[in-house]
Amino acid sequence: MKRSLSWLAGPLAALAIVACGPTEEDGTSTGGTTVTDGGVEIALGSNSGSNFNEGVMTSAIGSANLSAGGTTTISVNVVNVSSNNALYSGIPISVEFNSSCVSAGKASFS
Repeated sequence: MKRSLSWLAGPLAALAIVACGPTEEDGTSTGGTTVTDGGVEIALGSNSGSNFNEGVMTSAIGSANLSAGGTTTISVNVVNVSSNNALYSGIPISVEFNSSCVSAGKASFS
């Protein structure tokens, strides 16, 4: 079953805004965690275990600005909240990213 974890839309939109213009609104994040069909509470973020940062993504350009027309790689980890934020290895899930720039056709994810 496909799982959509769109709570990262706000932070991702902030990154995408740099690439499509600072006048775009960055949207909002719904935040929190979700539960898989198997009953496992999962969250997205960077790192894992005691170093896990919920809702934080990493990119190949770090904190630098993404230029218009530029590309980067966005990464998140999926962790099992109930197992002290260990990397999740259960049933496959899908993660979708979205932003106002994507909706406006000014950016894309591939």
